[in-house]
Amino acid sequence: MGGRRTIDYAFKNKSATPCTLKGYPRYELLNKMGRASPSGRAINSQKVPGDEEKHPPQLVTIAPGAEAWFRVYYNSGGAGYVGKPCPVSLKVRMVAPGTTRSFLLKEDITSCRMVEVSTVRNGPRPE
Repeated sequence: MGGRRTIDYAFKNKSATPCTLKGYPRYELLNKMGRASPSGRAINSQKVPGDEEKHPPQLVTIAPGAEAWFRVYYNSGGAGYVGKPCPVSLKVRMVAPGTTRSFLLKEDITSCRMVEVSTVRNGPRPE
C-alpha cells in the first residue's frame, strides 16, 4: 500500500585485479528523451530508508569476480497520495564513484519525490 521503494544494485569487478571505490554513485532517472528528469538525480544519503545505521563513505576494495553494492530509495506515492500523476522513468543512468563510464538500465520507476542513493558498500546485500 505504501509508496516507499528501495532497489539494491551492485558493481561487479570483471577484471583480474582488485579495484577500489569510495563514495556515492551518480544515479539519474531518465525521461522518454533519455535526459535526466528535473528531479531525477539522486541525492547522496548516509542513511536511506531501510538502513539500520548511517554508512559514511569508506574505501571499498572489490576482489576479482566480487561485488560492491548500493541502495536507491524513492517514493512512488502509494495509498493516500493526492496530486498530479508522478513522473515515470523507463531507464536509469548510473556512474560508479570516481569513474566516468555510465551504465544504462531499463528500470520502470514512478517517483513522486526526491530519489536518494547510498554509499557503495562491501559485504552481502540484505535479503
